[in-house]
Amino acid sequence: FSAPVARAFAEVCAGADAALRSNADQQLRFCASSAAALLLSYVVTLQPAQAADVVNYSDFVDSINRGEVEMVRVQEDMLSAQYT
Repeated sequence: FSAPVARAFAEVCAGADAALRSNADQQLRFCASSAAALLLSYVVTLQPAQAADVVNYSDFVDSINRGEVEMVRVQEDMLSAQYT
């Protein structure tokens, strides 16, 4: 896991002790908010490939010809692809 996910997990664990001593409504609220925080932390770390994965045009065309490109998105100033 990434550092943000690990921090979120540590915060959930730190609050668990107090939550276990509270009433059922507060325990349910704690569980729901903890699950949401962990899920959000995990989803935020699932970022698409960035400029570090730049491919020159001839290699890109070769990948298309080999059937390795599943989808291409063309924007005004950028071309992005999803590889298989």
